[in-house]
Amino acid sequence: MAKEGISVAVDVKAVATAGTPVFLTTREIECSAVVVAADGDNTGVIYLVDETTNTKKFPSGGLGAGDTITIPCTDPSKIQIDASVSADSVTWLAV
Repeated sequence: MAKEGISVAVDVKAVATAGTPVFLTTREIECSAVVVAADGDNTGVIYLVDETTNTKKFPSGGLGAGDTITIPCTDPSKIQIDASVSADSVTWLAV
C-alpha cells in the first residue's frame, strides 16, 4: 500500500477487547506527529503499547477520559493502543 500524503488525517479507534492491543489504523499516512485523545466517555484508561512486546504500556497510569498525548512519528499505522475496559476508544489526528 502506498503512503497517503495528506496534510491532516483524523479517525476514531476503539479497543474491542481490553488487554488485546490494536493498531490505530491500517492506513499508511506520512506525518510528523500523531495526537491521541482518549474519548471523554471512556470508563477506563487507554495505553500506548510497545509493538515489539505487546506488554510494555505507556503511560503507566494510562490516559483517562479526555487526556491527550502527542507522539512524534512518521506513520500512525505503527502505533498500538490498549484499554483497561473493552470498547473504550480514542480519536487520533495525524499532522
